[in-house]
Amino acid sequence: MSFNKTALEKLVAGVFGENRNQLLEHENYDLMEAAGLPSGRKVTIVAHPGDVTQGMLSKYPGDRIVLKIVAPVIMHKTDVGGVAILAKDLKTVQSGVADMLAQVPGRFATWIEKKGLTLEGVFEGLSGKELAEAVNRDIRGVMVTDFAAADEKGFGYEMIVGIQNTREFGPVITAGIGGVDTELVAASMTQNQAAVTGSALERTPQQFLDKFRSTICYRKIAGLTRAGRKVVSDGTLLQMFDALFAMARHFGPDGASEFVMDEFEINPVVFTGGVPAPLDGLSRFHRRPKATPQSPLHKLTNLLHPKSMAVIGVSAKGLNMGRIILRNIKGQGFDEQHMYVIRPETDEIDGIRCIPSIAALPEIVDVLVLAVGADQAPGIIEEAAGSGKVQSVIIIPGGLGEKSGTEAIVAGMNRAIADSRMRQDGGPLFVGGNCLGIISRPALYDTLFVPEQKLPKNYDKTPDPVAFLSQSGARMITVISSQSNMAPLFSISTGNQMDLGISDFLEYMVDHEPEVKVFAVYVEGFRNLGGLKAVRAVKRLADQGRQVIFYKAGRTAAGRTATSGHTASVAGNYPVCAALMEDAGAMVCDNFTEFNELTRLALALKDKKVTGNRLAAISNAGYETVGMADNIEGDWPLSMAVYAPKTAETIAGVLKATKLDTLVDVRNPMDLTPMGNDDAHEGVIRAQLADPNVDCFLAATVPLTPAQKTLPAGLFGTEDILTADSYPNRLIRIFRETNKPVIFCIDSGQLYDPMVRMMEQAGLVVFRTADLAIRMLAKYIHSRLRNS
Repeated sequence: MSFNKTALEKLVAGVFGENRNQLLEHENYDLMEAAGLPSGRKVTIVAHPGDVTQGMLSKYPGDRIVLKIVAPVIMHKTDVGGVAILAKDLKTVQSGVADMLAQVPGRFATWIEKKGLTLEGVFEGLSGKELAEAVNRDIRGVMVTDFAAADEKGFGYEMIVGIQNTREFGPVITAGIGGVDTELVAASMTQNQAAVTGSALERTPQQFLDKFRSTICYRKIAGLTRAGRKVVSDGTLLQMFDALFAMARHFGPDGASEFVMDEFEINPVVFTGGVPAPLDGLSRFHRRPKATPQSPLHKLTNLLHPKSMAVIGVSAKGLNMGRIILRNIKGQGFDEQHMYVIRPETDEIDGIRCIPSIAALPEIVDVLVLAVGADQAPGIIEEAAGSGKVQSVIIIPGGLGEKSGTEAIVAGMNRAIADSRMRQDGGPLFVGGNCLGIISRPALYDTLFVPEQKLPKNYDKTPDPVAFLSQSGARMITVISSQSNMAPLFSISTGNQMDLGISDFLEYMVDHEPEVKVFAVYVEGFRNLGGLKAVRAVKRLADQGRQVIFYKAGRTAAGRTATSGHTASVAGNYPVCAALMEDAGAMVCDNFTEFNELTRLALALKDKKVTGNRLAAISNAGYETVGMADNIEGDWPLSMAVYAPKTAETIAGVLKATKLDTLVDVRNPMDLTPMGNDDAHEGVIRAQLADPNVDCFLAATVPLTPAQKTLPAGLFGTEDILTADSYPNRLIRIFRETNKPVIFCIDSGQLYDPMVRMMEQAGLVVFRTADLAIRMLAKYIHSRLRNS
């Protein structure tokens, strides 16, 4: 069947014509038919028992009939006796219709009161007999439909498919194990076992089918389990997904329909004669809202590469946030001739000229930093927007939208921002509120209100090709502080995202900041459809070979969107975000440790070639080699490389030359024992890395052995790490010479911190435990291979 847009629009418009936004079950079957997904169901709506005739029943196959109450207010029909399976006998069916029409209204009223639920509209405030009477008036009749006998019954043979229109990502498709226990199964399994989720706008039906093959449901219905029976073909599943994708796109944010689909769900779907047979369905819509003016995103160039800046809220006497920001900007070397302080009745502060008002600025400033109290912010935003003198504003004040009592202030700021969009030039861009600030190394400015003595920012170091994009300023500076060798090109805190969001910066940097190779992204939430924009930007970055490290906070069930169906319970906000970001090519982190370590790996290994997952490793401690082998079979498996004959011969020669041949066998991982000196380590490592069967490498050591030069300078001359032939200097040379991803592990105490710092300052990634090193390397390799 083909996709019938006219029939879809007519059906939904008819529902809205009855002041409803939710389709009834039989209307959902009509919706499926119009979308090109045959429901296979025979349906008749009867208003009275006498409407059931023998001639009508004779058109239904089999010897059983299903009755279902039809009423917009009744969603959970089974709970109130609104579903019955009866013998296909005229009197039995007529009696069943009569009983349902008579008893369901009272049962529903009792069920509502027992559950403590409240109803809206014409049912609001009603209870008991009055509620039952109102429900009776809402009943449209009883649906008579065929009994769909599934080809196979049991766990995994019932399927759920659905569309959820998420606020952040637009429409997403979900498919997995269905039935009454959908949520229980989803909570008991990993996401890709119970169900899979994909973007209806960024994936194709075929890609979604490929992903669906990872689920237990697919293995069951495709007959891939022991003694299992195949009940549906891949072609039929693809036809179903084609229809879902087409419908999601038609009713999606970019669609041509005047309606937007909030939710569509079929649960469960069984298979009869190899054809999908829906046993229940629901869908909800809303009218497409009027488009609002967009932010002038081309002004991101002004924000990130300003030629002029102003700060408002600078104290002339004390060291407040505004003055710290002023000094940080000045200290970066920004052109003081185009720096201004907005402060009346003052000539200059810290050598920077003061201007009495925004309107009095002698030029249009690219960036205005607003470092005043929250209560002053709306007025200044309005002044800045109306002046025509400001291209972008960084809003520093905190507590906005987070502390009770700030609602009016936030509303005033939002109104001022919205009003500015009506200007011919679109008004300024706004970052924040609750923004910790921005560092732009190319533009020589730093608006963080953290003084240099509290947060060294490596200004004397050549900038690294990294952009740190964080909704949380505190998270951003914590990572900058802990990653003491990193000097990001850009460090951007977006705060509350009242205007600009993380996705806007990502999208901009795809085309305008090609020197950024690694993006470390921390997100607590996206603006409307900001997640979809971010997914599209991440996909483009991955296609360019650039790496995105992504962490999403706010993962609990309490943060999930509540809907009337099961789909949101299965897909959930965080699983949706994680699935879509991973599909796009991001390295999605499960915790802060992964975020920190994968950011380090992405920077250090950005120019290394990732061609496979075959690992070679070396240590001088047996426990480390065992720990390495124990951790290669995780969620992102590595395999131990099998040496080429020439490699084994070379390693044997190194062992003989260093007198280890009587103690050590040639194997992978290599255990050189504490007797292995630096010559032995270097010789074996070089042989392993030269092997064409080796794709990636971990060099580990427990540096306490006197056979290696691993001690701080001046402590013990013969083991000094600063000598040219010391262990760390050998590793630094090897790392710079190889094009393979190599990481290191030094598992010892503070005495060996100078050696670790020396290696890290040279650009090497050093872990302090081998098991963590293997897990992070495995996840990194998996992501790089997926995007290659």
